[in-house]
Amino acid sequence: MLGDKRFWITWILIVIVCWVDYNYLNETEFHKTLDERLRQSLHILIYAVVVAIGYYYYRAYDTTWPKYLWLISYVAGLLIYFIGGFVDIFFLDLTLQQKNHFGAVRLFFSSPIPLTVIYMMHRLSMVNND
Repeated sequence: MLGDKRFWITWILIVIVCWVDYNYLNETEFHKTLDERLRQSLHILIYAVVVAIGYYYYRAYDTTWPKYLWLISYVAGLLIYFIGGFVDIFFLDLTLQQKNHFGAVRLFFSSPIPLTVIYMMHRLSMVNND
């Protein structure tokens, strides 16, 4: 695992993007100066950047399932996030606690945890195939 430089470069890039998202767009004085829709749009942009960074890493794999698992899980996470926003805007006002659950989904997928999990699953499958 320590020998895979591409993994660590990708992991560090995602950590940097996650750090920017968390430190500038969540619960700080700076985020209070931003318009709510702009802040939400920036969250989606950061989410897309994380998806692109991970896809760039997984596209070089010989096996295709890590790339597809990466894309499918991120599309599912984005759908959950958008469904929460849709319900909040058009049907009923969600409580702050309910909105925080949808934000937690976004924070999870904007972190390096999914990259690490899929990487470890791929490494384990390679060990089991040998």
